[in-house]
Amino acid sequence: MEFDMMDFTVGHPIPDASSGDGIIRTTEQCAEWAEKLGCTLRVAAEDELFIDIDTEEQFQRYLLVRPLMFAHFGIQFKDWVITPSKEGLPHRHVTVKLKTPLPLLARVALQAALGSDPLREFLSVRRALNGEDNVVIFFEKNAEGANA
Repeated sequence: MEFDMMDFTVGHPIPDASSGDGIIRTTEQCAEWAEKLGCTLRVAAEDELFIDIDTEEQFQRYLLVRPLMFAHFGIQFKDWVITPSKEGLPHRHVTVKLKTPLPLLARVALQAALGSDPLREFLSVRRALNGEDNVVIFFEKNAEGANA
C-alpha cells in the first residue's frame, strides 16, 4: 500500500524539512536545504530517536514518559542529549542513543510517545510506509550560528 505523496517544493524553496510540509525529500534536497539554513543535516541511525520538542508541555511529557520506556518495554537509553533547536527555546531537539537498534516504525512510535511534534511523527509514519528516505532527520544549527 502506498499513500499519496505530493511535492510541494514549488514556491517553497526552503521548507521545514522535518515537519508538516508534506514534501518528498531526497538526500540531495535535504543537504541543500540544510546548507541554505546554515544547518547540518542529521539522519537518525537505527539505534537513535530524534524527538522534536516545540513546547514546554511537550518537554515535560518527555521527562515523564522517558523512565516508562524501560519499565514497560525494557527499552534502554544508552545516552541522550538535549539541545535548543534552530528556533531556540522552548524548542528542543532530544537525541536518544538506544542500547539496541529498533525498526523505523517502532522508533517513530516511541518518538511520538515521548512528546515529539505530533504532526511531524504522523507524517513520518506516512513516509516510512511509503519507503521514503530521510524519515527521521534534524536540521541543526552549525556551531557558528547555534542557539544558546
